[in-house]
Amino acid sequence: MQNVTIKNITSSQPAGSFEFDAVNTAGATTHVRVDARTGLTQTAFPFREGQAVTISGVSSNAKAGFLLRVTAPNDFEQVDVVPPVTSFGLSGSPSNDGWFRENVTVTLTATDDQSGVARIEVQQTPGGAFQPYTAPLTLTTEGTTTLAYRSVDNRGNVEDAKTITVKIDKTAPTATLTQSGGPSVHNIMIDGSLAFTLTGTDTVSGIASQDLILDENRIASGSEINALPLGLGAHRILARVIDKAGNVWEQNQTFLIETSIPTIKNLTARLDDEKQIKNKGIHTSIDAKLDTVQSFLTKGDTTQATKHLKQLQDILNKGVTTGQLTDNAAAVLNANIDYLLSHDLLK
Repeated sequence: MQNVTIKNITSSQPAGSFEFDAVNTAGATTHVRVDARTGLTQTAFPFREGQAVTISGVSSNAKAGFLLRVTAPNDFEQVDVVPPVTSFGLSGSPSNDGWFRENVTVTLTATDDQSGVARIEVQQTPGGAFQPYTAPLTLTTEGTTTLAYRSVDNRGNVEDAKTITVKIDKTAPTATLTQSGGPSVHNIMIDGSLAFTLTGTDTVSGIASQDLILDENRIASGSEINALPLGLGAHRILARVIDKAGNVWEQNQTFLIETSIPTIKNLTARLDDEKQIKNKGIHTSIDAKLDTVQSFLTKGDTTQATKHLKQLQDILNKGVTTGQLTDNAAAVLNANIDYLLSHDLLK
């Protein structure tokens, strides 16, 4: 009797004997009796209701009406129609976008609770043949790799193939950082403006994020920034591009915002336009002093240039006292003069 399912196990006489219905795949039922003298009892019966088995025995039309008598424990054999179950494990941890930054080792394991696993098979090329899996596989190729896998049990049941998709990107993005007024990061004068443009590319996983950070503040690529609020001296621009695997391209550069006599004259004109210089007379006095300083610098006389710059600071401070210019105007111009004097820019 092949491939029947056990139904309705009940006890019978003598003690320890039991019986059940055996339902074949066509739905026909055969009543089976198992006598305790065979060495099998209901409590020691290794099969359960709903389980598929094959049974051999003696057909009977005895008065009890049993149609099949089992004569020995080995008259039962479990039917294995269920394929194995295979699972996989991957080394490392992918990014939130599912990309790995390193080689990935694929480990396959299979279980079968009936006849046991005969072998695991893997298909490394879509459409290719399944090959025996004998050891973990290490994937090294960047991009997307798809593996198919399955297992076969000792009864020849074949698991439906499953697939694993592994995405690897081990290469950092490439990027270009440019600054307005030139192809690379460079110094500028404080009366000007600047803009940084960051362009990143990644041909494997793609760009996840791009950041420009100027003096700890994030700025937009290509946005124009007035140099005056940044202040004189050294500044840092950090450019960072991250791909979807987490690989990072980064560039960290320093540039100077500087000043000069012509720059201070430009700032004076700007402050005048903003009504921070209250009358033309003091504007004229500031420009005259700056022209004098520039004349001495042209002659190479830094001593006289320094002297007149300090005199200009006295004029600025007096102008605040008399209300001829605002505190901010004096602070801006004094800061530029101090920078010239302290950074040897008069040489």
